[in-house]
Amino acid sequence: MTQLEHYLNDLQRFGIRPGLERIRALLEALEDPQNAYPIILVGGTNGKGSTCESLARSLAREGHRVGLYTSPHLYRWNERLRVLDLENAIQNGFAGSVADDELDALFDAARSYIDSVAASSHGQPTEFEVLTALGFSHF
Repeated sequence: MTQLEHYLNDLQRFGIRPGLERIRALLEALEDPQNAYPIILVGGTNGKGSTCESLARSLAREGHRVGLYTSPHLYRWNERLRVLDLENAIQNGFAGSVADDELDALFDAARSYIDSVAASSHGQPTEFEVLTALGFSHF
């Protein structure tokens, strides 16, 4: 288990906490990585995962490099963060999943920002917020 996985497992005890203040503060601290590239957000009740998977693979087959962030994961945190390109777009499973060492490097680079938001009036970011911010940074 990576150090990030240990950290995220500990954060699960905080559960879901509505509001966008923590994620906004965290993304701002990370210099708003989500603004560096185009994003497609898929919302709704059912079918988001399969829709995103199909869309990502289609774009990758057309030659685009596509970041795919899904939640929840089935087996490991890594499968939530994936980068698909022409080479791995036709593979099955969780092709393009971020490797353990990359996941820990992302976490190491962001840890001081996560801690600063946690120590602020915004409070501790949730596991979803931390992994979402790391995904934006990775992509």
